[in-house]
Amino acid sequence: MVREERELQRAYSMKEKTERLLINLENLKGGGSISEDQYAALKTGYSTTQLESAAAIESVKRILAEKIQQEERNLDLFEQNKKTLEARLKIGEIKVEEFQREQERTNKKLQKMKENIQELKRLLNSKGSSDVGGFVDTQLSSGKKQGGTTTFSGLKIPDLGSIKDAIGSTSSSDFTHISTDLSEVLTPSLLSIGPVAGLILFISVFLPWVSAFGFSVSALQLSSLLGIIGILGGLVAMGAVLLEKMNARGVLHGGIGLLVLAVIIITMGESVLSVSQYSGSILGMLGVGFYLFIISPILMIVGGLVEIGMG
Repeated sequence: MVREERELQRAYSMKEKTERLLINLENLKGGGSISEDQYAALKTGYSTTQLESAAAIESVKRILAEKIQQEERNLDLFEQNKKTLEARLKIGEIKVEEFQREQERTNKKLQKMKENIQELKRLLNSKGSSDVGGFVDTQLSSGKKQGGTTTFSGLKIPDLGSIKDAIGSTSSSDFTHISTDLSEVLTPSLLSIGPVAGLILFISVFLPWVSAFGFSVSALQLSSLLGIIGILGGLVAMGAVLLEKMNARGVLHGGIGLLVLAVIIITMGESVLSVSQYSGSILGMLGVGFYLFIISPILMIVGGLVEIGMG
């Protein structure tokens, strides 16, 4: 839902901005301050952006309507399960203690669903940017640039200014918004880059890093710091998939990726050389774990940029 709210906020803001620009344009034309050619070119561009914004709003609202229907169907199923649970108690199939535990779990799920439906309906019934977080000044798009991001076949890479804004606007409360609906937090599939990189980082710690003289050494055996960073960084990066706020996920994944790269630079040379000092070929001794440990933070940074771009 956080993603849909942000998309609505941007679309409403763009629509409202172009509406104001069109009014200003008409005033300039009326006052004779602009030529007919300039007026026609600008009006065409603003009108096109306005229509695109309206289409984006409708697209998001169709998704919201579908989610409401799905949540309401799930709500009906849980209501039926609740009645079935009561019947099982009366029949004597389950004991009072089990009934109370199941009833408590079911009531919590029902309450959560009702809250989700209420929030979805709030977004669906929104009329302007003031209903979805307020107006945000966005750059008019020309197809290649959108809100400080560069788009390549659906992959949005934010520019330096957008990254700074995302970091500056991220607060501790952004890390408290959790969603357990993986179909939401991993859609689109590009949002899987960061968590998958975390899994690779975690696994790499236990794989061979250096093979010499007939034995292999993992990161845990090679350096306790590398092992701890790999395990904790991988777990946190995987856990970040549950964060609803894209800016929080992006900052977290990017930060972990940079931290891991810094640790590699500081510790790798000494650790690897200490094992390979008797060999003439260092690269020939390096194992798959080492290479995965190098690749994973790079992927994590890419995933963080994608998340910031979608935030």
